Amino acid sequence: MNPVEIASGVKVTPRFVADDSSVGTLARILGTHERYELSREFLRRSGPPWGWGIPSTGLYEWRARSDDHDGARFFVVTGSFRRKVEMVSREEAFALADGMRAPGS
Repeated sequence: MNPVEIASGVKVTPRFVADDSSVGTLARILGTHERYELSREFLRRSGPPWGWGIPSTGLYEWRARSDDHDGARFFVVTGSFRRKVEMVSREEAFALADGMRAPGS
């Protein structure tokens, strides 16, 4: 699969998110959260190449370091041996998260 560019200098493959500019964070979405809207597991950056490994299938959020909701990009990683990445809208991401059971709930 060719990388999908989700922001300037940020590319997603089924196993890695490359971020040339170090301006963002990556989190796996675990469900919804009463205060923060989404329950997240933040992933650690690694490198070089700089970015984050994608440990498993699921719903992910990359967010530019800002409070602006427009800075968020959501994607779903599916499959096992041949993983696929599908970009989803904010509304679709929240609908998917609403169907998940967050830890401790």
